[in-house]
Amino acid sequence: MNLWIFNHYAVSPALPGGTRHFDLAQELVKRGWQVTIFASSYHPYTQGEAMLAAHKAWKIEDVNGVKFVWVKTIPHKRNDWRRVLNMSSYMLRAWWLGCRLPELTSEIGRPDVVIGSSVHLLAVLAAYWVAKHYGVKFIMEVRDLWPQTIIDMGELSPRSPITKALQALEKFLYHRAERIITLLPLAYEYITGCGIPREKIVWIPNGIDLARFDSTSIPEARHESFQVMYLGAHGQANALDVLLQAAEMTQAQGDPEIRFVLIGDGPKKPQLMELARQMELTNLEFRNPVPKDEVSKVLQEADAFVFNLEKTEVFRYGISSNKLF
Repeated sequence: MNLWIFNHYAVSPALPGGTRHFDLAQELVKRGWQVTIFASSYHPYTQGEAMLAAHKAWKIEDVNGVKFVWVKTIPHKRNDWRRVLNMSSYMLRAWWLGCRLPELTSEIGRPDVVIGSSVHLLAVLAAYWVAKHYGVKFIMEVRDLWPQTIIDMGELSPRSPITKALQALEKFLYHRAERIITLLPLAYEYITGCGIPREKIVWIPNGIDLARFDSTSIPEARHESFQVMYLGAHGQANALDVLLQAAEMTQAQGDPEIRFVLIGDGPKKPQLMELARQMELTNLEFRNPVPKDEVSKVLQEADAFVFNLEKTEVFRYGISSNKLF
């Protein structure tokens, strides 16, 4: 079988971020499948062009038998209209390239199955168009319930015309998918509410490739303090201001033994860093994101991990967080 996966934010283990599709693809490759992942070459964590030279619009990279097609997209720095352009450029360029790729290179043949994975629905729409072009099965993967998540986070009004358009697109894609993969254990409650049969929905959560920890040994302690670590996205849903408040309370109590380390990036990081400066926190450290291959080594430095979320209605359907696994 030849499987194509459209995931705007997919990465290889050499980059920061979630490697769900790479890990699944590796297992399928071992079973004789060919897997190609269409992803953006612009990395939102590093906020820079990660994979392509200035004059190139796309390229193919083989990572342990898994083919990545890196697509150039319009860069963005914040969650504003530029991010919308970034998502739209991925949709259009991935669709255009997907419909022509077998003619442009002999490395990749026509697909038998196409998966479109959210977060955003435009990536799924591109996958649907490509599947329709080849007349093959279209599978939709729901990693985040859009637009419901951004409504519940207060970033979008339920009465907005944009909301209505996204909800219409969401139902359109649900109905045309052969199957719907969801990462959230109770997402079927939401999706069936859109008129989709329960038997069409399959739950495949995130997981962990334990092989990444095989060569990891626990290092000697490089710090005398008790180190509390958060590793992951710095977004609104992560509620990291709570950690800054905890650090402030600890510092006020005069306890020098507890330190907080926040590793990663996201739209809220600049605000969090400025807030930490205003609070004059000396027991808290911000670090840049690390490639997935280095995560297991970095985790060994911690004495405790913290994982928190905003108290938001959409999380009643469950979560499947990479950092939790």
